[in-house]
Amino acid sequence: MRKTASLILLAAMTASIRADAKPEAPCPRFARFYPRLADLPAGAAAALGFPIAERGAPWNATDVVRPGPMLPFARFISAQGRGCLLTISYEHGGIAHSFERATLERRGRGWARVQGP
Repeated sequence: MRKTASLILLAAMTASIRADAKPEAPCPRFARFYPRLADLPAGAAAALGFPIAERGAPWNATDVVRPGPMLPFARFISAQGRGCLLTISYEHGGIAHSFERATLERRGRGWARVQGP
């Protein structure tokens, strides 16, 4: 009797855990262009690992740090997503000003950097 009650309790707990878990969203089968940083999927900008400014927003294009609030050294240009991959193009300021790309991959419910500087 105790064994049966334990099994019923275990089955009920397992069912509630599965009901609470959010299913992993499938990757879209189409390409999408993102003209603004604010349009990126949730968590994608944070997965870059550094602060990045929106297009047209203040950012530090030089290697000189001025008084006042610290500005990001990177500025968003655009991004393109295809399937589970998202490629972000951005400008990096400093004495060696450059244009960079970083590729992120959707893993579970988050993003992981797979390519880029």
